[in-house]
Amino acid sequence: DLVYTELQWVDAFPPDCHANASAGHQCHAETSVFLVVADTFTLSEDSVAIFGMWGKRRRQHGDPVIQCATEHGSPAQGGGNGTSQKAAAAFVTASVYMIRFFDPFNWFEAVCRWTTPVFPPRSSTYITIKGSAVVKKVLVRGFEPRPEPTSGLALCLSQFHNEISERVLVEFLEYYRALGATEALIYDFDLRFHILRVAREYQRRRKFRLTLLNWAPVQRYPSYCRGQVLALNDCFMRARRTSRYLLQVDLDEFV
Repeated sequence: DLVYTELQWVDAFPPDCHANASAGHQCHAETSVFLVVADTFTLSEDSVAIFGMWGKRRRQHGDPVIQCATEHGSPAQGGGNGTSQKAAAAFVTASVYMIRFFDPFNWFEAVCRWTTPVFPPRSSTYITIKGSAVVKKVLVRGFEPRPEPTSGLALCLSQFHNEISERVLVEFLEYYRALGATEALIYDFDLRFHILRVAREYQRRRKFRLTLLNWAPVQRYPSYCRGQVLALNDCFMRARRTSRYLLQVDLDEFV
């Protein structure tokens, strides 16, 4: 059965928050989390794009400095007992691009590049993300080379919340399907059954490709319009491998 696509949503608390937690105090997303990785996308066998949000705490200034390291290692030198250990991971510094809306959490994209292939096809690799003394691991799937799409129009629908009837959704999708749209990616906050039912019907008839993404976790992190910019850029990365054109629209927008 068709189900919602889950993003990784790896958040990282600062070390002092973990220390407070061990003393019985809680860590709050609004004040303590300052690095959130929503998901990762391989750009090639030696580079990965990381999408997420950067939370600025009081007395914290400047852009995030983000570094990446893979779990691949080579046997360490020495060790006369016949055992081997992985060499210490070498971090590469990411190129970071920011968008600010003066909220506790701002959107960022980071690109990490290595000098050798680290994401071969049909592989899964965990990388360590280090940002301002925070270390977390996220999953990166191997790069699968594909020809650039020569046709196809994808729709990106973010901010899918409040009550939306099946009729309104079907009318919207059919309108754009008649104009040549071939797929739609819907970022949904509420995980409603009737939206899932519509998606299953499209899948059964094989009329249209619908991807439903669970966007509910973003509500843990105060951000501009519930992470709308992050959702739209995530949509771009997902659709670029399957469609030549991309249209960002709302349910009440008809081109």
